[in-house]
Amino acid sequence: MLRIRRAPIALLALLFVHPALAKKAKDEPQGPTEDEVVAQARSVYDDLAGNSNPFVRLAVFEGRLALDEKDDTAKAIQQGLTDAHWPIQSEAMGLALSGKGRKARSLRKDAVAALDKLLQSGDEDERKRGYEVLEANFKGKRRLARIKDAAKLGSPAARAAARAQLIALGGKTAWKVIQAGLAEAEDQPEHAEADPRAPAEQRL
Repeated sequence: MLRIRRAPIALLALLFVHPALAKKAKDEPQGPTEDEVVAQARSVYDDLAGNSNPFVRLAVFEGRLALDEKDDTAKAIQQGLTDAHWPIQSEAMGLALSGKGRKARSLRKDAVAALDKLLQSGDEDERKRGYEVLEANFKGKRRLARIKDAAKLGSPAARAAARAQLIALGGKTAWKVIQAGLAEAEDQPEHAEADPRAPAEQRL
């Protein structure tokens, strides 16, 4: 305990004995402030945001999130929602849909639009990604609404996939899809999907 209390006194004595050391410490240039570092980081992120390398864009995305400021988080999510690199887009969608922070919640509509685009896509991989996001972030009526929209507004393949999802839910939801399908002409895919007697290849 005595040794700890004497340490500052010893340091002051050293500075008085060696004034050159005190002057050197006083004149030594200070490093950049935290605000200056953050401002520089933002400038670098802005310059690299449109880089063609997805791993650079991922670093920018994660860097903006790490700044942990509302505006930076919102900017990361907003750009991430339209990024072609799935690890970026999926993370951005998850953040927006979960409502992390006030600004992120304001981007929810954009995230739902990005999700609908995937669910309504003619590309199987994109639909698979969309349903993964849907499963992770939506439940009940909200989830059902997204699938119903895909069944109405999607590409032919997306509509078929959505109808299959609705039929798999069972109950009244499935029955409505089956009824509508049976009302279609027998050569239509909706009818084949609803009729268990149809050949398997017609129900795909």
